[in-house]
Amino acid sequence: MKKVLVVMLFLGMFAFAHTGETQAASSLCSKYIGQSKIWWDGAELKSGQIGRLTVVKNTSLFKL
Repeated sequence: MKKVLVVMLFLGMFAFAHTGETQAASSLCSKYIGQSKIWWDGAELKSGQIGRLTVVKNTSLFKL
């Protein structure tokens, strides 16, 4: 019974929470169509880049 409830919950979440990825992406990026480069405070935004980071003190790297 518990497995059936979990499956029903998962299917319900998927059915009601699913939005079209292409529709969401096109509405957010439509103002940048036709531009060859996007500049952000003097730095070019590269394809796949989602933000920028400024390191203010020494940090150690963590690897799994």
